[in-house]
Amino acid sequence: MKDLFQRALDALPNASIHIVNTDTHLEIKRISLSLPNTNLFSLLRAQNLAPLGFWKENNSNEAYVFIGAHFYLESLPSIETHDARLPPIFFGAFSFDQKKSKHFPKSCFFLPQIEILQKEKETIISLNLISSDTKLEIERILANFELLEKPRKLFDPTKRIETPRLSKWSEMVYHALDTIKTTPLEKVVLARELHYEFEEDICPFSILEKLSNTASNSTLFALKFSEDSTFIGATPELLFQRKKDLLRTVALAGTIPRGKNPSDDKHLQKKLQNDHKELHEFDFVKQDILSKIKHLCKASTLQNANSILQTSHVQHLFFEAYGTLKKTTSNQSILDLIHPTPAMCGAPTNLAKKFIEEIEIVNRGFYAAPIGILTPEKASFYVGIRSALIEKNHLRLFAGCGIVEGSTPEREWIETENKMRQFHLWSETCIPNSKQAISAMPNESLMN
Repeated sequence: MKDLFQRALDALPNASIHIVNTDTHLEIKRISLSLPNTNLFSLLRAQNLAPLGFWKENNSNEAYVFIGAHFYLESLPSIETHDARLPPIFFGAFSFDQKKSKHFPKSCFFLPQIEILQKEKETIISLNLISSDTKLEIERILANFELLEKPRKLFDPTKRIETPRLSKWSEMVYHALDTIKTTPLEKVVLARELHYEFEEDICPFSILEKLSNTASNSTLFALKFSEDSTFIGATPELLFQRKKDLLRTVALAGTIPRGKNPSDDKHLQKKLQNDHKELHEFDFVKQDILSKIKHLCKASTLQNANSILQTSHVQHLFFEAYGTLKKTTSNQSILDLIHPTPAMCGAPTNLAKKFIEEIEIVNRGFYAAPIGILTPEKASFYVGIRSALIEKNHLRLFAGCGIVEGSTPEREWIETENKMRQFHLWSETCIPNSKQAISAMPNESLMN
C-alpha cells in the first residue's frame, strides 16, 4: 500500500490551505486510493490508536472514518484553499460548557491523517500529507494502520449505577420548578447518567455497528479521543448545517414514546401535539431558533412547522429553518450564537446555565454539545445527544429533559429512560422498563 500511495503522490501538485483564525499556512498533499468494499466498523475495531472518528449523517449515503491527527484546534477554523480537489476535512467535538471535566477534554477537533469515505459500494482511502518528506510521512502514517479486525464480543453488564438516584432527581426537579416560579428562569434542562459496568472491556465500535442497524432518523457518530475513551451516539438533532452562504437548523423538543405499531404512533403523536407542557417546552426552542436565524441571516424560510420526527424509541415535535447568511458570518460565530439551545440548556440561557452549574451532578463533557465536520465549503454540526461514553469496561449513557411549569419528576425520569433505550443492545434484564425504573430504582445493583 505504501508504494501505491507514493506513485499516486508523484502525480499530484501541492495545494495551499490557509487556516485564517490561527494565521496558519500549510502545504498539503491529499492522495487517494480505492479499497475493496470494506466494513468500516471492522476497520475501526482493528485500530489501536487515537484519535479515531466515525461520521454518517442522517439521510446520507456517505460515511467517513477518520484516523490519527496532524494537529488539534480549540475553535472552528476559517479555511481557505485554492484547489477544490483537495478539500481538507476537520472532525471532532467541543464540550458543552467549554471546560475540561473528569471524563472529557475541553475539545477534540482535528485534521485527520487518514480519511476513509464510503458511499454506496465505493470505499476510498485518502492521506493528508503536510511534511516536506512525503515518503517518510506516508510510512509513518501507515505504520499503525491496520486492515485486519481483532474479534470483539459484546458482553452483558454486571452492575448498574444511577447518577443521580431517583430520590435526588426528584429534589432537583422540584428545586427547578420552585426556581421557575420565583425567578425569571422559564426552562432548564437537567441531565442524568446511567452507568453500566462489565466484567471485560467492551468495544465501542461493536455497539456503534448495532446502533447503525436500529437507530432511525439519526446521525451516527463516534469519537475516540484517548486510548481508553470513546464517545458514541445516534443523534436526531441538527445544530446547524452550512453550505457556502446557506444555513439550515432545526428546533427539536417535546417527547413521547413510540407506539407498538403505526396506529399507536399516530395516537401518541396527536397526544404530543395537544400536550400543553410539551408544546410549551417546544415553543422556547422554536422562538429561540427564529430569533437567531433573524440575527444571522438576511432572509429566512420555515419548513415542516410543528411536524413530528420519529427515532427508534421516541417521537419529537420538530421544524426546520433555512436562511441566507450575512456575508461576514463565520462558522464560529454561528456556533457561539446557537449553542447551547433551549433544548439542551433552557431559557433564558444565562440563568439556565448558572442553574445547571450549581445543581447538576453529571459531567456533561461532549454530551449535548457540538460534534461534526468542517470543510472550506461546508460545516455540519449536530448535538451530541442519545449518546454514551465508553471507557474500557464502563458504559455511561446520557439523557436529559426540559423542566418547565407542569413537569413532574416521574414523567421526566421516564422520558430519559426512553431516550436511553436505543442502547438496549443486550439481555432484557439490563435496562428495566419505565415502570420498573420508577417503582424500584436502586443506586447500585448487581445483574448476575
